[in-house]
Amino acid sequence: MRFSSAVLVLTSLAGVLATPAPQRNGGDVGAFCGGIAAIKCRDGLTCTLNGKYPDAGGVCTKPTRTTTTKAAPQPTGTFCGGIAAIQCPTGFECAIAATYPDAGGVCIKQKCGGFAGFKCPTGFYCVAPATPDALGYCEAESEPTCGGIAGIKCPSGLTCVAPPYPDATGVCKKL
Repeated sequence: MRFSSAVLVLTSLAGVLATPAPQRNGGDVGAFCGGIAAIKCRDGLTCTLNGKYPDAGGVCTKPTRTTTTKAAPQPTGTFCGGIAAIQCPTGFECAIAATYPDAGGVCIKQKCGGFAGFKCPTGFYCVAPATPDALGYCEAESEPTCGGIAGIKCPSGLTCVAPPYPDATGVCKKL
């Protein structure tokens, strides 16, 4: 009796170990992607998320625009940090609200100036009070907007950089 129970347990364990793991990358159009496991789509497809929160899931889709090179900066107040270590765009920094591991925060304008002379990244300038050693914040250099539902074109020599979704508004940049 003892021998047959051990054989049954080992046979069951072998069946569990032989089960293939779920696919982690290379999903085709319509396949699940994203989520806490950060499941990827196959090359040439984009993961279209079903929400704007950490660990959101989505489906693999064909990109709707191929002319953009990077997304426009996120607005102040966008979630950052957390278990996924979500980064803020250039010119912003993550203000973490707690001191525990994997704490989340919000993107705020990057600080500049002060007694340490913090610099802004390329394409930004420092807005600081006239008080010596006062901290300021980084502000994007003025750039004309483009795209959108009206399909606004950029002036000659500039390229429209917009998020990769239909009718997105972007900014004109010299690339």
